[in-house]
Amino acid sequence: MNAERLHAIADAVKDEMAQLNTASLVEELAQSLRQAVDQPNEPSHQQRVSSLRTELDEALAKAPSNGFSPAWRDALKELGVADLVGEHLLGRIKQIFDRNEITPSIAADEMAPIAERVQQLNAVLDQVQASFKFFEIGAEQLEPGEFEIGFLIPRERVHDGLEELGKEFIKLTRILGPFQEISTGPRDELKVRSISSSAFGAFLLASPGLAYLIAKTLESLINSYEKVKGIRSAHETLRKSEADDKVLKEVAKQADDRMSRDIKALVKELMAEADPKPERARANELRKELEVSLNALANRIDQGYTVEVRAGELPPPEDEDGEEPSAEEKKLRTIVEQVLEKQEKLNFANDTGETILRLPEPTDGMGSTPPAS
Repeated sequence: MNAERLHAIADAVKDEMAQLNTASLVEELAQSLRQAVDQPNEPSHQQRVSSLRTELDEALAKAPSNGFSPAWRDALKELGVADLVGEHLLGRIKQIFDRNEITPSIAADEMAPIAERVQQLNAVLDQVQASFKFFEIGAEQLEPGEFEIGFLIPRERVHDGLEELGKEFIKLTRILGPFQEISTGPRDELKVRSISSSAFGAFLLASPGLAYLIAKTLESLINSYEKVKGIRSAHETLRKSEADDKVLKEVAKQADDRMSRDIKALVKELMAEADPKPERARANELRKELEVSLNALANRIDQGYTVEVRAGELPPPEDEDGEEPSAEEKKLRTIVEQVLEKQEKLNFANDTGETILRLPEPTDGMGSTPPAS
């Protein structure tokens, strides 16, 4: 990730920890749990543990980090702190208490290092923010009403090669082309907002219509892919047991067929929403292009890509003059709210093992071809 994005993430996590009082609550929970172990006949310690757990549960369940975009969540994992914020921290604490319900001394031993790590994170974030301020490095934030589509490309998919990475960027442009046409009309050049290099990433500015359409598409594809994950798991088990190639191909074909059916239905839905409506002859061509683009996105979900859509939040509407917002302003606000709502759902985990989907997708030349495995 670039420095500006790291600055924005650091600010967001620091704000969350301050807002929820995370570090203090976790430290006090660890201390109270130890006191309950050392003084088992003092009921006030156990009562304090119970009340702190309730307070932490409620705070961490609604933590802003739970709604971070997929790329921001990946960044927290890369930094090694994803388990120290929000629902992931809540899950760790819950596991400790669930495992050690009748052995509180072990729970106290396991809570202590977590509390220490949370305290360290809180202190380090202060240092990071001070460093960014000293070096005058700004934070990468979307302006109100600004939209971004991001792709994080696993390095192994392009073998760390510049030429292959360049070809992949061209493919991404072609994938988005049909969506541009059915959301805005012209296929204008997509502007790069930022690039990252840990996992190769491109973050592109998008129109409101394009952002909403991609967010809706990703949500639908991820839901469809969840149905295919069981087939993928079976395929991986058969592969490890050295099943016959014919059997493996048949199982893989079932995954392709399942996704293809869902994609055809999604194409029909998206074409019905096209604005502006294409002429009949162009609509047939566009329908085919859109299906190939959806295939390509499904392939990339299977390959472990992170694809996200973000929107810059709008300030509350001003009604000082009692004027009604314009239709355009209302539409923009609706799209921002819809993208923000879908943003939390665009998180998917790729299981270990080989990819399974081989759906036809755009190529650099004529025609279509399955992606390389």
